[in-house]
Amino acid sequence: MWVPDEERRNAEIEGCTVVDPSSVLVTHLADVLKRFAYLILEREGTQRLLDLIKDKNPTLVSELLPELVNVGIIQRTLQNLLRERISIKNLTLILETIADMGGLTKNPDDLSEQARKRLGMYFIKEYEVEPNKLLAMTIEPSLEQSLISRVKRSQFDIGLIMDPSITENIIKEIEPKISEMTENGLTPIIVTTSELRLAFRRFMEPSYPQLVVLAYQELPSETQIEPFGAIALPNQSFPDEVLSSMDDSEMSSDNENLVVAA
Repeated sequence: MWVPDEERRNAEIEGCTVVDPSSVLVTHLADVLKRFAYLILEREGTQRLLDLIKDKNPTLVSELLPELVNVGIIQRTLQNLLRERISIKNLTLILETIADMGGLTKNPDDLSEQARKRLGMYFIKEYEVEPNKLLAMTIEPSLEQSLISRVKRSQFDIGLIMDPSITENIIKEIEPKISEMTENGLTPIIVTTSELRLAFRRFMEPSYPQLVVLAYQELPSETQIEPFGAIALPNQSFPDEVLSSMDDSEMSSDNENLVVAA
């Protein structure tokens, strides 16, 4: 709400926080830059960042380049982090993660997911409603397992292979909770396993870019989750083959219990 200068004092007396137009503009521009920083970062900028690190930590950079990875892999790893507004200020830690994992994978998605686990102690705090307490949605275990089975990986991307019925029911479940959290001034957050996190985030991003998707493995040990609600679907929402798989799993578990009891 905009107020004229002569009403500024009255607004402050009423308990309103009054900021000048230039501060509003700067804040808005900063938010836009954060949102699109991953599109701005290109190879030349990545090389400049590496040069800055090389001045203080030459061993780390020489370990990475040119034998282990190239600048393009590092660039795309950083872009993945920036795409979800994860700060790359702790670039040394990110590069150390790439150095540790680069012998196992060159996939930027895998490298950024590993970096998130090490950076969690820093960025998770931004989402806590109070010290060591995270208010977030979760996914009901059977639905979570079903979604994990639908994760599709390729050399260049990761996503979910979804049936329209499951997609529709997930949207019906999650949309009201996102709206409620937003209306209460909370950041809409959902926590899931690391096996599903990135695929679920990419799946939800086009419709709900404001939804923050975290992995349990990223949370510091002292951070406790206070559930805002669990995303669950009725059995009839699952395709027959998924229900059959769930039944087989339950039967196998029952058989194991009978063996133990015998």
